[in-house]
Amino acid sequence: MHETDIARTRRQVERVAEAAQDIVDDAETVADAGFDASQSERILEQQQALVGDLAQALADFNALVDRAESIERTIAYEPSRDAFDVTEDVEASEVAITYRGSGDLDASDVTVTVAGSVTDPWPADTLTTDTTATIDVSALAEGDRVVVEWSGTRVTPERISIKSWDEITGTTSAPQIDASGLSLPEHNLIEASSTFERAVTIGSSEL
Repeated sequence: MHETDIARTRRQVERVAEAAQDIVDDAETVADAGFDASQSERILEQQQALVGDLAQALADFNALVDRAESIERTIAYEPSRDAFDVTEDVEASEVAITYRGSGDLDASDVTVTVAGSVTDPWPADTLTTDTTATIDVSALAEGDRVVVEWSGTRVTPERISIKSWDEITGTTSAPQIDASGLSLPEHNLIEASSTFERAVTIGSSEL
């Protein structure tokens, strides 16, 4: 687990508590005014939102516990968010896309979109460091975009191992909260992969 995971879980639990307190305050206000709080549409909406906040908190908590066998001191992605440079040569009416990653990358794992249309500008099926694709943008209009999109997989170069669940509880599975009758969403902790993007807007670069 990483500090970011802990912070996000804590914040989601706090959000549940804050939402619950808002319901209490509003229900007391309605009751003190002589009305039936159980008939309040606003409070009903708050209660429904509370269920959603609670489901998210439980999903985040389960994910955090599942990662509790090690401490991740750093988080990085391969390829990283800086894996590509995208630059416009205004005089030549070209956009250059250069791969800066250290490891080989399949060209098919990179999506290049020119003015909304997907294209394959790469000179080879495998990208190596400094592989460059050049795109002719002379026919594009000002405001059109050249977008490069790719996914990076999370890596943890600095990790501290601690006791496993097998040693703590006698089972290899992490303890989980079973929210009977409540469908849990995806957690909001650090993802195993992330999508990155680099882009240039035609006409925005200086000569």
